[in-house]
Amino acid sequence: MIATKPNEDGVVFVTGKENKYFVIYDIEGELFPTIETGREIFRRMEFSDCYDITIKRIWLINGERITDVKFWDVWHNSKEPLLVEIKDVVTDEVYDSAYQPEH
Repeated sequence: MIATKPNEDGVVFVTGKENKYFVIYDIEGELFPTIETGREIFRRMEFSDCYDITIKRIWLINGERITDVKFWDVWHNSKEPLLVEIKDVVTDEVYDSAYQPEH
C-alpha cells in the first residue's frame, strides 16, 4: 500500500493503485452518475456531513468487468474513526482507503 502526504485539506490517501469506479451520487435529491478515481470519491465525500450527498451505488471498473463495492464513510471503524474505505461487498477486499481530516 502507498500512503501519500496530506494534501492541502489534510487528506492522506492510502492505495495500491489508482482504481476507477462508476458511481451514482445523490446530490441534493438529484442523481449524478460519473466515473471517478478513489481519490476523487474521497474528496467529494469529505464534506458529506456538511451538505446533502450520498453514494447510491458504486462499482469498481476492472477492464471489461465491474465489481460491486461499498463506500465506508468516517466512523465506520471506531478504532480508526477518520478512515474511509472502498471494499468488495462479497470478499471484503479493500480497493482504496484514506484518512479524512477532522473538521
